[in-house]
Amino acid sequence: MENEDFLAQKKLKIIEPFLNKEKKLKEIEEESNVSYATLKRWVKAYKESGLEGLNKKERADKNNYKKLEPKELEKIKKLYGKNKNLSISKLYEQYSTITGKMNISYPTFYRIINNLDSFVKNSSKPYIKTIEVPEYSYGIFQYPVYFPFNLQKIYYITLFFEISTLRIVNYSFDKEQKTFKKLYLFLRESILKEGVFPKEIFLTNTILEVSKKSLRECFFETSISFLIDDDFDYSELRRFSHFLELDLSHQFYGNKNITENDIFQFLNAYIYIEQKETRDLEFYYQRKLDFFLTKSIRKVNRSRIRLKNYIYFSDVLKDFENEILEIKHSPYNETAIIVYENKDFICEAFRTDEI
Repeated sequence: MENEDFLAQKKLKIIEPFLNKEKKLKEIEEESNVSYATLKRWVKAYKESGLEGLNKKERADKNNYKKLEPKELEKIKKLYGKNKNLSISKLYEQYSTITGKMNISYPTFYRIINNLDSFVKNSSKPYIKTIEVPEYSYGIFQYPVYFPFNLQKIYYITLFFEISTLRIVNYSFDKEQKTFKKLYLFLRESILKEGVFPKEIFLTNTILEVSKKSLRECFFETSISFLIDDDFDYSELRRFSHFLELDLSHQFYGNKNITENDIFQFLNAYIYIEQKETRDLEFYYQRKLDFFLTKSIRKVNRSRIRLKNYIYFSDVLKDFENEILEIKHSPYNETAIIVYENKDFICEAFRTDEI
């Protein structure tokens, strides 16, 4: 409850100027980057139920599997005990075959396997690696960080992490809360950094504007399953973010001239990201990830393509003179662009010194 109370206090601090008739919600929206609709919801909740109304209510049956009959839970335990070397997805297939129906969702099944009693978990330790490697399961978590020593008082920490160990693979620290689609470039960067192509990515309920349409599109284009699970237990990640918030405030207390560079130097030292040997993803999987890049349409001229203030060149483009092609690129990496024609990869074109 302590973390929930802290989050409620933070929400109250944001809407307090409105409650005190000092500011309008539109002004607070601009200052805090919290949407107008969310602010209205917080005000309504506070007026109706006080601070308790700002607490996020957790389901009473969270992680208790009350909808699952005890005999069904026992079936899952026995299945896992006999097949500890199988991936969770394979276990789920077997369970569905045995029961003749999928009476529980895959995310729930995944959570049950990862919350088995200590006896089953301890007996499975030698097999943990063989279970994790085929799964390639990751998650994305986003959390507001109140940072009073800068004009921009609310930042958002986004973590890309391995599901089974909560190991942080990558992070971003932004002035605005990013919607699912605005996290595409971060997703691509994180997957390339890990050097492993995920089978599935869990989205915590802190990620905004996740539609079924966008999830289907992602799966169709990348073959990665994006799973929404409102019951995902991200208390450890939230606790980590809370401590980060406190340590940031302690580190920069009284410093009115703080720069973003100062913040990122601190974060790079604070957030431990394991340095491990990774191999580049196979060409096929790299092309799958091109879906997450920004798309533009450009015309080829003298084997060159102009994008923004740069010229990109490739010998391959001489066969496409004067044609209009699709360009995929990252605004954070302007050294190269990726060129497509009718969804077929053509080449990478590299930036020249020409203007």
